[in-house]
Amino acid sequence: LIFLLKFLDTKSDKHLNFSLISLGLSLLFKEISIGLFILIPIWIYLFGSLKNKKRYLNKIFALLAVYILLRVSMVFIPASYSRDVLSVKNQNPRTLIYNLTTLPLKGLSQTIIPQRVLVLISYSIADRLPENFTGTKSTPSYDIFVQKTILEAVSLLSALLIFGILTMVILKDKNSSISKSIVFGFLMIIVNSPIFALAPEKFGTISVIDSRNLYLLSIGAGFLIWSLIVKLSLGKGALTLVLLFPMLAFNGYILDKQLSEVVERGIIRRNILRTIFQGNPSLPAKVIFYTESDTSLYGLAAEERVLPFQSGFGQTLLVWYYPTQDLAKGFFENRFLWEITDEGYRGIEGQGFGYFRNFDKLAQTIRENNIQLDSIISYRFDSLSNKVTDNSQEVRGRMIGYLSGKSRVDRKKWKLTPSYRQDLIRFAIDGNRQTFW
Repeated sequence: LIFLLKFLDTKSDKHLNFSLISLGLSLLFKEISIGLFILIPIWIYLFGSLKNKKRYLNKIFALLAVYILLRVSMVFIPASYSRDVLSVKNQNPRTLIYNLTTLPLKGLSQTIIPQRVLVLISYSIADRLPENFTGTKSTPSYDIFVQKTILEAVSLLSALLIFGILTMVILKDKNSSISKSIVFGFLMIIVNSPIFALAPEKFGTISVIDSRNLYLLSIGAGFLIWSLIVKLSLGKGALTLVLLFPMLAFNGYILDKQLSEVVERGIIRRNILRTIFQGNPSLPAKVIFYTESDTSLYGLAAEERVLPFQSGFGQTLLVWYYPTQDLAKGFFENRFLWEITDEGYRGIEGQGFGYFRNFDKLAQTIRENNIQLDSIISYRFDSLSNKVTDNSQEVRGRMIGYLSGKSRVDRKKWKLTPSYRQDLIRFAIDGNRQTFW
């Protein structure tokens, strides 16, 4: 984009060529800049006073044709990696169309307004709604409702409001350079947003665009904000700074809070991993990690109680131990223990590595693979202290009882006498582990 500006200023072909080469190289690494094939001709049309625009546009479309040919040819090139994950695999067509349609609007609102502010507004609205509509507060179902329903509406309505304001500003002076900059900034956000609907493994409605995908959109937001401030200040330097400072201060404050929270989460995670490593610096040839938690996180179902890691904790442990343990590289293939809810065990060339949160699945794996009980390393997470404690001996003892030979006891011969409520005594011996007594 910088060399494109130089080209429009100098009319030098080398600047256009360098701009297009940079675009081509960027597309080899990340596809989000593909929207520039649409935006560069628009840029030239809006800001360029060129005599031979057709020749320049032909260069751009030639690069686009080469890129399309390259992408199509990749389908026929033998690959050593799996092609199982397609951008639209298992996608509901209706949801895919909805995402393609609404992401430009959500991209507009989420680049102009900090995402954290949109989330806070959504929770503030949800707190005023009846619980039979939102679900019980401070539960995963409540968080899912806020983020999938309220936040969706807030993002779309905010975008429509912003769009209305921009339209009014542009219509007042259609031909000015400021209005053209506003149009280009708006188009930069709109054109570069739909591609996120095609991101692999992004299933369902996309309410929040990942911040790492907002970089290019944020350049467009910069165009919008700066152009509006210049227009409102009538080009007066002092007034421009007065209008700009509150926005910079507000965004700086929000960013500082987000970074502080990221650092805090990072410290908690690092301390958990250090505690586990210090207690078990050397792993047996076959090891299975087991964890228990008292809470559900990240919008997961209530029964999915995980540690405060947003990716698979089994994979995290593999990575954490890899520098000091002679772990087979096969443990890192095919996304083993990759997802946040993943559990499982894999044996490779005499080595074994597993991770579980479900005790029954752990017991089944121990039995099927004839693994020694001292290979179990177990930790319990306390969400109040954000710390883990070693409960390996307790879990191994439970496993001995679980796997030992048992004979059924005839409960009909039992005689139970309660201190009160004789009609409820049957729940003490109903055989249901979930009964609370």
